Amino acid sequence: GHIPAGSGNGLAKSILHEADELYDPLVATFVVLKAQPKPLDLSVITTPSSRDLSFLCFGWAIISDVDIESERYRWLGSARFTVGAVERIAFLRHYRGRLSYLPVADAPPPRPEAMPALDAAVPAEWVTVEDSFVMLWVLQTSHAAHDMYSSPDTHLSDGIFTIMYLRSSNTTRWGLLSMFLQIEDGTHVGSPALETARARAFRLEPLTEEGIYSLDGEVVPYGPIQGTMLPSAARVLGDLGGASDA
Repeated sequence: GHIPAGSGNGLAKSILHEADELYDPLVATFVVLKAQPKPLDLSVITTPSSRDLSFLCFGWAIISDVDIESERYRWLGSARFTVGAVERIAFLRHYRGRLSYLPVADAPPPRPEAMPALDAAVPAEWVTVEDSFVMLWVLQTSHAAHDMYSSPDTHLSDGIFTIMYLRSSNTTRWGLLSMFLQIEDGTHVGSPALETARARAFRLEPLTEEGIYSLDGEVVPYGPIQGTMLPSAARVLGDLGGASDA
């Protein structure tokens, strides 16, 4: 089970959201005590020097900059993300990179051992976008934090990455600020500059030498990185309706 106690609490909020329950530590405790295990997707995220399991999200550009650099405002609680976002929008950074992904189709996601090597080309059926970006967000849950309804169409066990990105050429500071203000209720998905893809696997090759990656709120090595889904690989106590899937 998962009881919210930090500043983000994206997984706890996502579980309670799917259970149609209020976001509250006492309610979360009650849901855990019901002891109804439900499936949760994990993903395997690989860099040249590491391999990690992820359950929440991967961020680059303004997403990871805010996530990691706002640590110095941790005393503000969840407001640290708002302060960090305003700071980074005012001093906006642009990152050039190559994003590739395997679109959702009838085929299941590739097993980790079947993924191409990081120094090999992606298969022909993958889509590649090379550009200058101000944001890349790869999401596995509906909420990246308790007050961020980041991906309304994403579910805990749908086996899908929701990829959201903003190109430098389509983004203004005012538009970016407006979009960030809409994340709390999920209406940011209607932003004309926001591009979205649903994928089984992804790869990012940064072409800007310096940057930060954030994976579930933690820093991972910067450089080529890729991920693939492990559908329903974990269980959460979520009371999401119906009988147990354990």
